[in-house]
Amino acid sequence: MRDPVAKTGGAAQVAAMAGMVGLEAALLFFAALVRQVRDRLPGSLLAEVVLGAGVLIVAYQWLMVTAEALPRLLPNLLDSVSLGAVNDRTVQGWYDLAGFTHFMGDLAMVPMIMVVGAFSLAAKRGRLLPRWLVWVSLAIVASGAIGMVGIIGEVRALYPFWFGALFGYFLWILAVSVTSVVRLRRSRHVPAR
Repeated sequence: MRDPVAKTGGAAQVAAMAGMVGLEAALLFFAALVRQVRDRLPGSLLAEVVLGAGVLIVAYQWLMVTAEALPRLLPNLLDSVSLGAVNDRTVQGWYDLAGFTHFMGDLAMVPMIMVVGAFSLAAKRGRLLPRWLVWVSLAIVASGAIGMVGIIGEVRALYPFWFGALFGYFLWILAVSVTSVVRLRRSRHVPAR
């Protein structure tokens, strides 16, 4: 059996590296959100909700990247042991872990909508985001909540809401990032009075 990493042409390494870079980016993003809330709304519990939910998301991402990379990369790191030489029960355990983190990803919608919801409420109170983005954010939260009811209650008709919230979450990150950078640049270019 050929080496699984060699068969992927380096894609496993690229995916693992991208996952690790994504973790760092997520940590910076959540820290920036928390700082904005603390600056605008000192003493607000919303900053702690964003922080806690952000930590849960990063922990999930770390587990997911590790579980996905494990069967592809670890055998090559064990003194050139091929995947074929690894005990079948061990390999099955690695794939079971990947399945666990996949389901964990379904449930990770809860901290995702907590970050979006808490930051959006803080943004509404502290005027951190444009109104339209606050309303879009709340729609993402509602979609995620409905989707979670679909997953936990096994109501297939509600599953699409989960996917809508997932794609909305990633678009929200992009929109909040761009909005925050634009506002920061504008605030630096405003002449002092």
